[in-house]
Amino acid sequence: MAMSANYGEPQWTAPSNSGASNIPDVSPNDFSSTPKADNIGMTPSEAKTERSTMVQSSLSILNVAICGVMIYLGVKGILAVEFSFASISELFVIFYMFVFSALLLAYEAMWWKGIKSINKLLRKNFGFLYGIKGKAVYLVFVAFLCFGLEGIPTLESISWITGIVWLATGVLHIFLSFAKPHLFSDYKPPTAGYDNPV
Repeated sequence: MAMSANYGEPQWTAPSNSGASNIPDVSPNDFSSTPKADNIGMTPSEAKTERSTMVQSSLSILNVAICGVMIYLGVKGILAVEFSFASISELFVIFYMFVFSALLLAYEAMWWKGIKSINKLLRKNFGFLYGIKGKAVYLVFVAFLCFGLEGIPTLESISWITGIVWLATGVLHIFLSFAKPHLFSDYKPPTAGYDNPV
C-alpha cells in the first residue's frame, strides 16, 4: 500500500489533486524468477531435500542412541543375573539383545560411512534393514525382546523403558514412512561394495 507524503499516512486518506498516482512502478524484472523457500536463498526443492536429509539423519542418530541404551541394558543384565541353570533364558535374551543392537548399529554405521566387506555381508544377510519399513518392523520386533528381562527385578524398570523406546522408534519410522513418504523419496541405503546398487 502506498503512503502519502504527509506523516506516513496511506495515500487513500489524502485528497487527490492531480489524479497522479504515488504508487511506484514495479517491473517484473525486479523480482527473481526463481521462487525462494526462505531468506537464505534456497529453492523449494532444495529446502525439501535438506528437510528430508535432516529427518533421515535424525532417525539414524536416534537409532544409534537406542542401540546404546540396549547395550547398556545388556551389560546391566549380565552384571545382575545369577549364573545358574535357571538363568539360561535370561542369558539368551541378553545375548540376543547384544546381537540385535549390534546389527542395527552396524547398519547405521554403514549408512554414515560404508565399509565394503561389512556392507556386503549385511546387505546379503539382513537386507530388510536397507528399507525404512523393514527397519521399522525390525525395531518393533526387537522391542519385545526387552520385556524378556522382567524376571530380573533390578532391571524391570530399565527393560520396560528400553522396550518402549525401541517400540516408539519403530512406530515413528512406520508413521513417517506412510504419513510423510516424501521424506524418504531420496533415501539411499548404503551401497559400498556394489558397483550397481540394488
